[in-house]
Formats: sequence, C-alpha cells, structure tokens
Amino acid sequence: MTIMNVRFALDPQDLTVESTTQLYGIGELASIAGNSDGTNSVYIYCLSHGALTAYVPYEIYHNGTTLITRAPVTGAGLIVVPQVAVDSGAYFWGLIKGNGTCAVKQETYAAGDQLEVLTTGVLANVDGTSGATVRTVNSFAVSKATGTAAANISVYLYGNDVTDIAGS
Repeated sequence: MTIMNVRFALDPQDLTVESTTQLYGIGELASIAGNSDGTNSVYIYCLSHGALTAYVPYEIYHNGTTLITRAPVTGAGLIVVPQVAVDSGAYFWGLIKGNGTCAVKQETYAAGDQLEVLTTGVLANVDGTSGATVRTVNSFAVSKATGTAAANISVYLYGNDVTDIAGS
C-alpha cells in the first residue's frame, strides 16, 4: 500500500479503526494507491452521527458545526462507506472512492450493475432507473459481484455527489 497526496502523517492502521479522539482534520482526504485494477482509493476523515455498521452506505454532510454522517436523505450528497463498524460519536476514515466492500439488499445484482441508496433503507440497491448497467445521477458505485441475496459485496465507489439519492 502506498499513501499519496497526503499533507500529514497517516498511520495506515488508522484506516481500519475508529477513535474516540480526533486524530486528523475533519474532511481530510487520503488517497491510497495499490488497488489491483490500477486505481487509487480515497478516504475522508469524519465523525459518526450514530453507531455505523461496517459496509453500509451513509451520507456525509456539514451540520453547521462539523462534517458528520447521517442516514441518506433526499437531495444531493456524498456517500461514504465505512469499512469497519464505528461507534456513535467516533472519528473514522470512510471510503468515498475506489475498491471496497458495500452491503447490498436482497435482489438480483450482477457485476457492472450500478448501485444507489434509497431513503427507505440504507443498504445499496441496483439502480432501477437505468436498467442497472447505465450510470445515472443516482449511482454512487458499481457492483463487482453477482448474486441474489443480501450480502457484503465487492464494489467500486465513484467518489461523486449523487444528485438524487431518493432513488426511483
């Protein structure tokens, strides 16, 4: 693993643990090189609004005081997928772009299907507005797995704001 474009000292182990004390600047980005497909992964340092489940997508927003997570709501937002469980009020590095694991609901999904987050649940869904393989304003990731059951699957997160995470 090679750490790139970081203006501060980052202990790579900090990417996989939460902290009750703030160790880095909120909103700091860390670009990690070394994905098997030649891409980088990008993590953002933020605060959890509640207990976060590993691999479940959340929205990041600024609440007027700090950058914090929340359950997805209607509107634009950046999706973060913690790669570890996070206690309420803890600081953590969350994946926003690159290869990772994400929880999907029970439905049919295939490698190449676009994923979105709906306000009716926090698990990723196949983006039904697009026929699944066409990226839309709702898409935050693409599946790298095939299945029909709820699972934690391999995905690639785009790192973009989604325009309408309310879905279809």
